[in-house]
Amino acid sequence: MLQFVRNAVCVATLFVLTGAASTEAQTLTYRGTATVDMPVYNFSLQPIGNYRFTVPVVVSFQKPLSAGGQTENNPLNFTIGSTPNGRHGDFVITSAVVANASKGKYVAGSWTSTLNSQTGDLSGTLRDNRVRESITVNQLWVPQQIYPNGGYVAKPTPLADGGRTTMVAKLAGNKFAAVISGNTSDGLAPFQILVQASR
Repeated sequence: MLQFVRNAVCVATLFVLTGAASTEAQTLTYRGTATVDMPVYNFSLQPIGNYRFTVPVVVSFQKPLSAGGQTENNPLNFTIGSTPNGRHGDFVITSAVVANASKGKYVAGSWTSTLNSQTGDLSGTLRDNRVRESITVNQLWVPQQIYPNGGYVAKPTPLADGGRTTMVAKLAGNKFAAVISGNTSDGLAPFQILVQASR
């Protein structure tokens, strides 16, 4: 019961912070751009330099997910990512998804986050990238050379979990800004993502 009340307050807070009417859809969407900085390697895994990619981004917030008697342990469910995916520098992070198991649906949480209802400050940490369950909702598309002196493909690579990927963000009126930083699970692509979006 306390969990439900806390989440309800935070969802209401989101409408206040963004100036959205309570009669609007329960998903708030922002659109903008993200710059993605990371190193790039050749086929032999020798670094060839640091590169910056600019990608279109969509940011979505909704109430915490519920399934199978579980409720997402975040003030809000969020997804931040480029669209479509498949290019160098594309990325996606998602706080939680509803997944299927042999015993039914469950909430597969990935991020732990907090929202300051007074300032609109949102922060989070990727605790579990869920790759063991084949859930691919926290990824970075990393340039990978497919053979010596050959071209590069965009390889979807899980983000490092266990607190190694973090986010600091701000909700202010119709604006959203975030810094997402960390590494990929293989430790080869330390990255920083700057997000600027509006509604």
